Amino acid sequence: PSRGQGLVGPALALGVGMAATMLVADYWPQLLAQRAPDGGYDTSPAGVAGWLAVMASAGLCAETIFRGLLVGMLSVLVPGRVRVGRFDIPFSGLVVALLFGLAHYGSFRVDPLWMAVAQQLYAFVFGLVYVWLMERSRSLVAPLIAHGVGDALEVAAVMALQVAWAVH
Repeated sequence: PSRGQGLVGPALALGVGMAATMLVADYWPQLLAQRAPDGGYDTSPAGVAGWLAVMASAGLCAETIFRGLLVGMLSVLVPGRVRVGRFDIPFSGLVVALLFGLAHYGSFRVDPLWMAVAQQLYAFVFGLVYVWLMERSRSLVAPLIAHGVGDALEVAAVMALQVAWAVH
């Protein structure tokens, strides 16, 4: 496979897993009560198309800035690697994963504390995975796919549950 294409399948699978993780972490009380999560999404055809397009493309902006720019820049300034078993990323990737988690701080203003903390934790872990994908594929394609698929599928699941459980 050419550069960036070797991890497309794993990136898709990771994106699906990330979507499921975010859905459960963000909405577990509603899911347990079999109430539709109130994501505040417009479930009209135009709303669905718009939200899914925005969420699928969110990874493009985030991955370009966090993994493409910051990891590359900080790797020059802060050399070294972090290894845990077979998981191995540049130290700059760890720093950027922390920054990626902190970039989601706005959830502390609008979400319950448990949800905001969960979002910080999974954003940090996902940030580590995105760096790992970037390094293994030597491209931003795999992290872009994982990020876009994860965000879009979580929103799609929330919208589907809103429609299925008749909450608008």
